[in-house]
Amino acid sequence: MNNPSGDPTPRTIEQVRQAIAALREVFEAKFSGYDKAIDLIGESANRQPTPGTVDERLTALKEIVEIRFHELDVRTNALALSNKNSIDLALQAAKEAAAKSENAFNKQIDAISAQLSQAVSSLETRINDTKERLTIIEAGGQGSKQSYGVMVTIATLGIAFIGMAAVVISKVAS
Repeated sequence: MNNPSGDPTPRTIEQVRQAIAALREVFEAKFSGYDKAIDLIGESANRQPTPGTVDERLTALKEIVEIRFHELDVRTNALALSNKNSIDLALQAAKEAAAKSENAFNKQIDAISAQLSQAVSSLETRINDTKERLTIIEAGGQGSKQSYGVMVTIATLGIAFIGMAAVVISKVAS
């Protein structure tokens, strides 16, 4: 079959047939999809709930929601009570710790006060001894050398008193 005008060659005819077959497959797939869609719509229409079933479902849903809210309220109240108890216990423990700390601080101050009183008493004794010696020296008419010795002793005692006061103050500060 030679066709002098070049009108449809066997190859062209084959390509047209393939195109038609491909179009047929596309249309069949579309129609099949439409059929399935129509079937699904029909099933969906058959499954549409009636007003009575909607009311029943809403009532059941409302009951479930109310139960859930009640359970949530119970849990929230229990949690709040638990938190209140925990806070109360923590505050009580803090009060007890503060009381213990205050007692320890008071004991420390009392101990430092006792040490300071003892140091002051000791210094008073030394000062009185020094006064007596000074009186004896002055009464005995001994010279200025002895008076100088007494003054050095008094100065030494004064420095010792200042040193002890500094130690006590540093303990109080720490």
